[in-house]
Amino acid sequence: MRREDSRLVVELHGELDVAMVLAIEDPLSDELRLPTTELVLDMRLLTFVDCSGIALIERLRQRLELTDARMFLICTDPFVLRILSYLGVPDSIPILSSPPQQWREAQPSPDGS
Repeated sequence: MRREDSRLVVELHGELDVAMVLAIEDPLSDELRLPTTELVLDMRLLTFVDCSGIALIERLRQRLELTDARMFLICTDPFVLRILSYLGVPDSIPILSSPPQQWREAQPSPDGS
């Protein structure tokens, strides 16, 4: 997890299953107590998502909706995209194939400048 001003970016790797949900949900909830206008779940390195992962995404969406914050998913894996699509996720959360240019420009360089 990293903060970019009021944007929270969460990079997910491997499988978004019950084990990962249990590991990340509390720290993510703690982080969302800070002012957040956008939550980005970067799922490009995910290879699998199950019902507990989809439920987490929906809980996050509902929570952010209460504060008028936006949520985005970045996903390129065809299997994960298919699951998200079957469950109607793209109808309520934008799914991007890469971060928009303005996000990349706003990130600090690797040397911290």
